[in-house]
Amino acid sequence: MTRVDKVYGFILPISSEEYARGNKYGSILQAREDKRTGTRIELVEYTEEHHEHLGKVKKTVKNLHLHRRIPGIIRKVIPDNACIIKETSYSSIDKIRTHYHNTHFSKTTFNLTINTITVDGEVRNNPFEYEELEYHDLTHKPRLQTSICYKHVSVEVNKYMLGWIAYEIDKSIKTLLVKHHQNIVIKKGEWMEMTMKELEEMERESFSSES
Repeated sequence: MTRVDKVYGFILPISSEEYARGNKYGSILQAREDKRTGTRIELVEYTEEHHEHLGKVKKTVKNLHLHRRIPGIIRKVIPDNACIIKETSYSSIDKIRTHYHNTHFSKTTFNLTINTITVDGEVRNNPFEYEELEYHDLTHKPRLQTSICYKHVSVEVNKYMLGWIAYEIDKSIKTLLVKHHQNIVIKKGEWMEMTMKELEEMERESFSSES
């Protein structure tokens, strides 16, 4: 079994409440980019519920057809239907838990989770138990920091001769996370005045327009 655990900390010039909206907007932009480049994403479920650990959450379930986004080095060694991933995400005000499961491999063979904690104020101790913490300062100016978004990425691959894929997946996720958080800051003027309700409606419309 190969398991990779990394924690990425994004130092941001926005509050945790603003991050929740900026993160939603960034996800919408990514979905639009995916659609433009031919990556199909199906919104299966969009509900509110009570989570055992997070309390009141928004739950989304998506089927991600990632054939165009998976690096070629991985595509060469996995079957075509292994490129379809089920994403289940639970979002509260300051925490997000997202699980990814492959439709081809079982959960014991492939497991990917991303846990998010956003805190206001100065840099704090790593909220996760894993030591590998890599910071990315996106404030660009001193004294602009108002929050930090910590992302714990855990990739587990339990298949003979394919353990190296866990490291490749982590590298790809890191690239996506850095780009995503850069966009949140760069495009702040586009989403800052929008409410979460407006953003959620925009998200639903972006998926319904695909059907």
